[in-house]
Amino acid sequence: LPTIASFMAIHTGLLPHPNRAVATHFAQATLPSLPVSLGKLGYQRHFFTAADPSWDHQLFWLNRWYDTVTYDRTRETDAALFAHLASWFHTELDRSRPFFITAMTRSNHFPFHRIDGVETTGGDSLPERMTDTMRYTDAAMAKLLTDLSEAGLLDNTVVIITGDHGFPFGEHGITKLWATAHVESAGVPLVLWGNHPALRRRGRGLIDTIASHIDIA
Repeated sequence: LPTIASFMAIHTGLLPHPNRAVATHFAQATLPSLPVSLGKLGYQRHFFTAADPSWDHQLFWLNRWYDTVTYDRTRETDAALFAHLASWFHTELDRSRPFFITAMTRSNHFPFHRIDGVETTGGDSLPERMTDTMRYTDAAMAKLLTDLSEAGLLDNTVVIITGDHGFPFGEHGITKLWATAHVESAGVPLVLWGNHPALRRRGRGLIDTIASHIDIA
């Protein structure tokens, strides 16, 4: 916690520093990273985001790690982000090379505004708004994955879905994100999905051991 710590851990496979913001305090360090390692193996690397990547010094690292970084203020909703990504896959992806693509969403994030396209299913409390924005993000992502799957663009591909952090709603008397390490704040989903042979060999199901952002890299 907060977002920038998970951003660095996901990309580097390193635990966050206990009292330093790695993204800013270690800007001169050469850190290992998943996209750079894949780039050395011939992967094309592209980052798409619905949130301004200059926040918290992210852009400095993204320019080191990826071939391109795509952000457009007119595409800050998840539906717009995923629609653009679907179009990009069809028109600009180099299909002769393996790819590592990252998409960072924004709509399902505090304060969970019900933007255009978000269905209202309950009241206006934070938990109810979170539920509705989560449904919206899920639907937008499902539309993208269905499109890519039908086009054969997910063959031999692993899709990894995770979050940056959770959010407490007072379960332990705490409503501030970084005031607790309870699972409500720190717990995130980690889903590996796709038609890659390695996933097919492993089989489907739930692995109930503790996982972490650092396991992705």
